Amino acid sequence: MKIRYGFVTNSSSSSFIIKKKDNFNSVEDVYQTVKQLYVEFKNVIDNAVNACKDNPKYTIVRDKDDNNKVVHITLTKEKDYDWLTETDAFEAEFGIGLLDYLGYNLTWMETCPTYQDFLKKFEGEYGPFRILDFSKPEDRDSDEEESLMSILCWYMPCYDDNSRNCNTCKYTKYCDFHKKCPDLIDKVKDANGDIDVVFEVFGQFCVASECGYIPDYVVQRLSGLSTFACNHMG
Repeated sequence: MKIRYGFVTNSSSSSFIIKKKDNFNSVEDVYQTVKQLYVEFKNVIDNAVNACKDNPKYTIVRDKDDNNKVVHITLTKEKDYDWLTETDAFEAEFGIGLLDYLGYNLTWMETCPTYQDFLKKFEGEYGPFRILDFSKPEDRDSDEEESLMSILCWYMPCYDDNSRNCNTCKYTKYCDFHKKCPDLIDKVKDANGDIDVVFEVFGQFCVASECGYIPDYVVQRLSGLSTFACNHMG
């Protein structure tokens, strides 16, 4: 994804909404946490490769055109094993699944100690993510697709539905709020523009990307830190 004020319009997007709290007081705090998840991901790959390289049960697939980078790890003879059993066991041991894509460019972690360094490195180029701070007007109202209201409406699709009736709401099958969304939406709408109330309900920071640009390992753990998360915003 290009570091820019908008998602690529012909691709599904990802977003992870994080509330401001003790360990998340700034974009830099969020960046350091995300970077640490990537460090863990790299360590997981290294551990899995070291454990599997001399084991004939596994095949390590590499990209010879890209510095012999590891692409994924799979079973050498799949027909000899129960795939679901093996991949569950592999993930339980290493934290990644068999055939998970592992060929991400992780070199930025060494050259980007701060988020400003990260932005400079990927300026005008493709980068893995961008961090929005909705307390800043340029992030909150940046454009139609990446604005606070647009993302809020993705997670609360009935925001503009005046009926406020979960029994008749056409979005019920997509809703994870279990009939709490009318109260949450009313709280936001009754705030009369008080952005702090929106942050209290929704969150202040957003890690934005395109679907597939963030490793599944990072997605799973970043989702656990988020108030709202979606890796495939349709």
